[in-house]
Amino acid sequence: MSMQNEKQVIYENLAQIAQSIGHASRLELLEYIAQGAKAVEDLVSLCGLSFANTSRHLQILRRARIIDANRLGKRIFYSLNNDERIVNLLSALSQVGEHNNAEISNILNSFYQNRETMQAISRDELNDRLKDNLVTIIDVRPPQEFAAGHISGAINIPLNELEAQIQNLQGDKEIIAYCRGPYCVLALDAVRLLTENGLRAMRLSGGFPEWKAEGRAIEKV
Repeated sequence: MSMQNEKQVIYENLAQIAQSIGHASRLELLEYIAQGAKAVEDLVSLCGLSFANTSRHLQILRRARIIDANRLGKRIFYSLNNDERIVNLLSALSQVGEHNNAEISNILNSFYQNRETMQAISRDELNDRLKDNLVTIIDVRPPQEFAAGHISGAINIPLNELEAQIQNLQGDKEIIAYCRGPYCVLALDAVRLLTENGLRAMRLSGGFPEWKAEGRAIEKV
């Protein structure tokens, strides 16, 4: 086989990988799987898809080796096949989309401006502030996602419980909220609620998967 033919084979395989993530529902499924291993039933509930559709999308991702499947008892759990590389691939796709696609850019600008939460703290800056004990960091994802993995030192306060626990967050430290990733609205809504109650709060740029993919400190329950 000539090098030209071998190159074509490489491109064909890369195209199959690109095709596997080339669907809005599969991108959303990957956002949820990036939080920790998920069963089909969990993903059906999160995405609002039928069981059959969810299973079909998962099989496409599995054939491309984007995700792995592991059986635990009677249930099959899906996880990313190499968190760092897959999260970086999705992050690169987001960056290209936000830079090159006017519709994406307009939606994001309008969305953040309307919630007064455009400013976000970088992961590098948060890492430095955590070392100096300058911030309180809250994870507003559901408890099962927090248990599967979270930023070291984070407190789990799901968004639907945040208002009832605001009195426990009073203090001099700024509050940093994070959730599932760049398009997850949980942290945005948390910052809005906190600032409306007179607290200093910011959201984290990205979310837990990006933090973990960079090899930063995490914990599990």
